[in-house]
Amino acid sequence: MKKILFTLLTLAVLFSCGENKEPNMVVLTSISLNNIDRDLNIGDSYQMAVTTKPAVNGLNFEWDSSDKSVATISNKGVLKVLSDGTTTITVSYGDLTSSVSVPISREQDYTSFVFWSEFSDRNPDIIAGYYNDGYCISIAKFEDFQGGYSEEVVVTNDTLTQVYLFADYYANDDEGIKSDTVYVLQKNKKNIFIRQRYTKGLGVEKNDPTQYPHPNQDYTSFLFFSRSIVLGSSLTTGYYSDGLCKKIEDMEWVGTTRSYTNEVKVTNDTLTHIYLFFESHFRLDTVFVLNKGRKNLFRTVGPNKDGDWIYVNSSDPSQYPH
Repeated sequence: MKKILFTLLTLAVLFSCGENKEPNMVVLTSISLNNIDRDLNIGDSYQMAVTTKPAVNGLNFEWDSSDKSVATISNKGVLKVLSDGTTTITVSYGDLTSSVSVPISREQDYTSFVFWSEFSDRNPDIIAGYYNDGYCISIAKFEDFQGGYSEEVVVTNDTLTQVYLFADYYANDDEGIKSDTVYVLQKNKKNIFIRQRYTKGLGVEKNDPTQYPHPNQDYTSFLFFSRSIVLGSSLTTGYYSDGLCKKIEDMEWVGTTRSYTNEVKVTNDTLTHIYLFFESHFRLDTVFVLNKGRKNLFRTVGPNKDGDWIYVNSSDPSQYPH
């Protein structure tokens, strides 16, 4: 009998909290509030779920909603949606807590989106964009985003289904970050996208219109990128017409890494191919094809590299731009 009594007392100690805790409270190492697995609309109810370690059923949790005008939460974890917006649901058990942000979309006769962040510290400039025909097109730019709700962006492209977020952490640098998250648009709704405090993603080149968002433009332009051409070297661009090599513009290295040239706007609507000339003696044996109505980024290398530069006579107007 004494041995059985001792065993029961031991179990009571193992499965109870400290002296400042609620009597008979189960000892947990962690709790995690599960993400909501479907879209919620105004008027919906949803049973929140909690994962515990160790796994125990029938526990009494404490619940809270940060914005009760958006949604309330019962003492049984039932979420009741009241209006569009974002609220943070928090579950507690003793000293353990877990939270999840819940966005509620509003049905309307057009599609739009906003970004929301619960953090008030300064965020970098962020840009929303999408991909089309190999190019990254910007939709909106949110400068000096301070948290809360961003401005609402109305989507006019009916075929648009996905939005990507880009962060300009280094305003004077050539590199930005593309978020790992893909934001899926729901048609005819005000979509609320949760922006995390720190953007995790892939580094992208801000000057490359295939990687980083650029606005749609009604003109054609181009610039060059290289990490191997000697800085300070003279570059010029040209094209061939009627047996002559005609000059477009001299190029200059710009940017903090000095790996990009200036951007050149093409005024000749019939121009489709351009060539790059180096130090008045060489022409890169590559034909650069212009995509109309786009910012074209051409990558190249220096002499004696893989670019197959060929010698040209700079005094001959049929070989070198004049």
